[in-house]
Amino acid sequence: MSNNPLSKLYRNKSIFIQLPSKGKYYTSGVDLSIDGELGIMPMTAYDEISLKSPDSLFNGDGLINLIKSCVPDIKNPEEIPSCDIDPIIIGIRAASNKILETEVECPHCKTEQTFNLDLTMLLSNFKQIPENNIIELSGNTKVKLRPYSLRSQLKTNIQTFHQMRMEMILNNNDSISDEKKLELFNSAFAEATKLTIELVADNILSVELDDIIVTEKEHIFDWVQNMDKQTYKIIVEKIKDHYRDWE
Repeated sequence: MSNNPLSKLYRNKSIFIQLPSKGKYYTSGVDLSIDGELGIMPMTAYDEISLKSPDSLFNGDGLINLIKSCVPDIKNPEEIPSCDIDPIIIGIRAASNKILETEVECPHCKTEQTFNLDLTMLLSNFKQIPENNIIELSGNTKVKLRPYSLRSQLKTNIQTFHQMRMEMILNNNDSISDEKKLELFNSAFAEATKLTIELVADNILSVELDDIIVTEKEHIFDWVQNMDKQTYKIIVEKIKDHYRDWE
């Protein structure tokens, strides 16, 4: 309520961080300060409770809702590039409590030691991503890349879980015929292949061919699905090499 006399006691942005992406790749927008930093507010009690829900953590809703609550200047958290995810999460924790107490077991004497970790020091160690994100292919074709988004990573995690679950069911269920197992395996393999194509296509911002620049995701997906093996390999390797530090 805007007329709440207690509004002056509401939480405020208590920490500002530099994003490795410099605020790029946020299609829906991100509001940075004058000096290019992202403001972060501490967690609420509700945020802390929500993070303990296994379902919300599994499907990513818990993380997305946390970012919406603590970093409202990011319009769509699903678009966060992979290089920014760790700094933002550490920033949220640092805004709530700059010192993280952690216990580590000595590998030699097996004695547990308690250490206080200064999260603000961790934030100073993140590097900015390289500027060059363009691949030049034969035929005067230029492909502009982006880091994997939070949405893509969540989709990968969920797909990996379902793949592992499917393998467990098939390997430990003798009541399913070999024909049915093959059918289920082929279906799961097809879904995994489609997801892989989607992730690569999602990582391409645009394709420049002669004087035409293509940005439509549907066209890019069709191209990735129909490109030759060598071109696909070049793009995937460039993605891995270019953003290896952020995987």
